[in-house]
Amino acid sequence: MPTIDPNRLRPGMKIVVDGQLWVVSDFQLRTPGNLRSFVVCKIKNLMDGRVVEKTWRGGNEAPEQADVEERTCQYLYHDGEQFTFMDLTSYEQFSLSQEFLGNQSHFLLPDGEVEVAF
Repeated sequence: MPTIDPNRLRPGMKIVVDGQLWVVSDFQLRTPGNLRSFVVCKIKNLMDGRVVEKTWRGGNEAPEQADVEERTCQYLYHDGEQFTFMDLTSYEQFSLSQEFLGNQSHFLLPDGEVEVAF
């Protein structure tokens, strides 16, 4: 995957850090006096919801840009083990496990629309 210059990070961008998918929630460029500038970001893990603060000083330190496609899907039903969704453009149905969704499954509303990252 191609790396992205830390100075170009913006809230909402999806990146890969240590092999995991993250979304940038806050971005700050800091230039302390006569020292080299650095970037401080708050990033949220898309799998488990953890939020961490990450610092990049530039040079060869750079996150990878994630190749992510977002689609609007409709939550259909829960059959006890799997949550079933339908892609609203192709009408394909797919299921995700409770373990994969984690705490986010508690916020699903029947026939509600959700953004799913592929």
